[in-house]
Amino acid sequence: MNERVAINLRPASLGELLDQGIALYRRNFVTFVGIFAVVMVPLILAQIVFSLLTFGDLIGQLQDPAAITDPTALFTPGYAIGMLGNSAVAILNFILVQGLATAALTRAIGDSYLGQPVTIGGAYRRIGSSWLNLLGALLLGVLLAFLLLIWTLIPCVGWLTGPGLLVFVAMAVIPLLAPAIILERQPVGQAFHRVWDLTRRRFWPVVAYVFVLGLFAQIVVTGPTLVVTMIFQFLVGNPFNTLMGMVEPSTFVLQTIAESLTTMVVSLVFLPLQASCIMLLYFDLRIRTEGFDLDVKLRQRQADDLDNLFAATPRPTRPIQPQQEEWIYFSSLTLGAILVFGLLTSLALGLIVLLASTMAPIL
Repeated sequence: MNERVAINLRPASLGELLDQGIALYRRNFVTFVGIFAVVMVPLILAQIVFSLLTFGDLIGQLQDPAAITDPTALFTPGYAIGMLGNSAVAILNFILVQGLATAALTRAIGDSYLGQPVTIGGAYRRIGSSWLNLLGALLLGVLLAFLLLIWTLIPCVGWLTGPGLLVFVAMAVIPLLAPAIILERQPVGQAFHRVWDLTRRRFWPVVAYVFVLGLFAQIVVTGPTLVVTMIFQFLVGNPFNTLMGMVEPSTFVLQTIAESLTTMVVSLVFLPLQASCIMLLYFDLRIRTEGFDLDVKLRQRQADDLDNLFAATPRPTRPIQPQQEEWIYFSSLTLGAILVFGLLTSLALGLIVLLASTMAPIL
């Protein structure tokens, strides 16, 4: 156990962090996936049922010519139950997956990285009520993102710095709130200051790392879902034709189930991997700027509880407001984000045109 900790606890390059994150994930694959599965699988299955209730009734009504002349006939009891059920599932997903399961996974990843045994039940027991603070922090993060959107509307200064600031907060600061709250037991307000202080010390390496993770997420999560959708379109026709009464409702049912199950499986596999890589970034930042690796070795020699490491974190030394050079960073990030967005949009439009021209003779 000690040997593995000594090897991992050192500054690492971007590639090494990704490699360590994948290795950590592979060693604990069943446990990490299981932590998410116990809450995600029931929610996905419930979402499938409510989606079928919602759109199943809607499609059934559209098959009836009388419904075209009477739009109120479309809103059946099944449709209403389905819509309410989907809304409830969305709320529960935020509470149980983004809050509870993410907190338990953060605890498990931290324990495993420091060489301690982890189990699904043990991870949930060890978080106590700290997951409620994480939930509050995520809600505060949503409010902060809304305020930053308003900031981007301010002429000149907001246009130039707002998008970059919003991207940095959304992709770097908010994902790192989990270890600050779950491991360090930081209050919600202090957690934001703590994470902001950690990430600003290595601004560009952090940006590069989360950009690679975000790009990887799009490839791994969005890609399989699009493939499944294209396969169904090729086999049974365009699903939009279903809504126009041109295809049997059973086609829509099969496609809904297939896409939902694909999303569930991909999410179960990828989200723990993404969390592992984010946790490796957290530890790397602490190793580089706070001597975290030396503290671990010292406490190991003294047979001290490693949890005390997280309770004794340094307080931020700089004010929370961005400094002059950071405003320059955000401006540069804005210009880079616009360039990347333009390139991705061009690629997406080109792909859509290509797919449309390819599938048109078939559909």
